[in-house]
Amino acid sequence: MKRDTLKTIAGLVIISVIVVATFLYGNAQRQAQQKHDQTLSQQTASTTPSTSAKASKAPTPTPTPKPSVKATVTPTPTPAAVAKGPVDGGAVAATPATGGTAAMPATGPVSWVPLLGATAIVFMYVLYRRSRRVAVTVRSRS
Repeated sequence: MKRDTLKTIAGLVIISVIVVATFLYGNAQRQAQQKHDQTLSQQTASTTPSTSAKASKAPTPTPTPKPSVKATVTPTPTPAAVAKGPVDGGAVAATPATGGTAAMPATGPVSWVPLLGATAIVFMYVLYRRSRRVAVTVRSRS
């Protein structure tokens, strides 16, 4: 076989490995998301009371919580201060309390996937350098 044929085959093998690794990574992410969704649905199902318990109890009104808002109000400027100009504009800054303290899930690629791509690039660079070295030695012999 010729050298060009070997390069083409090696390139196709590397591309195939990258495509397969991408599909495997996507499949693993999809399965992890499905597992996470199932655990969330099981948690919500276990926290809600059964329908028979709801039917036997008298309905009680549940109070709706009002969102708390922390507001910082600056004092009203005096007429002398207005004549000089506003210092801070007399603005009211409101910061809503979200109440969320849940930790974010760890995300990101699998640790070996970038290593696979870097290895493929280094391998192709070594093959390129080797082919260039052979081409130079062939020309010098002629």
